[in-house]
Amino acid sequence: MKGLLLKDWYMTLKYCKVYMLIIGIFAAASAASSVNFTYGFYACVISGLLPVTLLSYDERSKWTVYSCALPYTRRQIVTVKYVVGGFAQLSTLILLGLINGIGMSLRGSFNLSGFLGYLSLLLFMSCIVCAVNLPFIFKYGVEKGRIWYYAMIGLIFGSVGVFSGIITVADIGSGSDHRVLSGLSPVFILAGAAIYVLSWLLSVRLYSRRELR
Repeated sequence: MKGLLLKDWYMTLKYCKVYMLIIGIFAAASAASSVNFTYGFYACVISGLLPVTLLSYDERSKWTVYSCALPYTRRQIVTVKYVVGGFAQLSTLILLGLINGIGMSLRGSFNLSGFLGYLSLLLFMSCIVCAVNLPFIFKYGVEKGRIWYYAMIGLIFGSVGVFSGIITVADIGSGSDHRVLSGLSPVFILAGAAIYVLSWLLSVRLYSRRELR
């Protein structure tokens, strides 16, 4: 499976540099905003789309068919995409945490419990992005699953706006409302992890039954 990870790493460096740039821009914009954390949510959503982009390149190059002749199981192929997605999401979360933490400290609005609650919500949203898209992509392929893909992206970005409005009202850096968000941190983390694992199991099952052409 190390070879599969290396393949996706090289593909990310070659084809997905723009993702890194956009995530960096959104992270900087998020830190510059005192109460509106929409940009942070968008950065996590984009990082969650990375596995889908890599799958589209795999299908376009016919690598998915070629992989049938390689000593890899379909379970391993699916698992690698989820590992890549998880790594991208955690890396983005760390970047957002560092940049936003510094920005909030400079403004004098840093609150640890509320800040951790904000990060847990970001983690939950980024897990949802992969979890709702990958099973359909693995079952139908990127081309056939494109309609579902676009519909879910629209739904996800709409949800981002709703969650951002909640964060803006709560203002995690001040007041007492941050306790509500921080109190939900374990729920966000556990729910995100559970949905991600269930999505992985579903993708393994669906991809194992798919006929590749």
